[in-house]
Amino acid sequence: RLVAELGLVQSVTSWSHTPGYDAGVFAVSMVMDPANVDRAIEVVTEELYALKDDRVSRDEIEKAKKLKTAEFYFGRQDMESLASSLGTSEISSGNPDFDEIYATEIQNVTADEIREVARKYFSDDNLGIAVLAPPSADTFTFPPS
Repeated sequence: RLVAELGLVQSVTSWSHTPGYDAGVFAVSMVMDPANVDRAIEVVTEELYALKDDRVSRDEIEKAKKLKTAEFYFGRQDMESLASSLGTSEISSGNPDFDEIYATEIQNVTADEIREVARKYFSDDNLGIAVLAPPSADTFTFPPS
């Protein structure tokens, strides 16, 4: 929606990290013209908060499951990537097979579980926003003098 429908951003991705030893994070990253920052944040927040009331469709869930599974398998195609996956899994969860278990167990996620998690974690009290932008033209000169 942000890219194709509204044209607010050039790209958007989301990711999560939940180590076994501490609280986790769910993040949305976007690349855009700085003029669109406020509107893009507003749209993302609306979309995330809508998950608290609206059930995610079966098609959306199946698409997400396929993408996550493909991401897992494509991310382990060479020895370096496999070693990284095993090492990160061990460090973050204490189990080197955690990534594989995660990719398998994600197939069991339901719309009701998504709504429950959204209700628990998506709130203004849990929201953090960081904007990485180049300095304004008034304060930035290139090359530096």
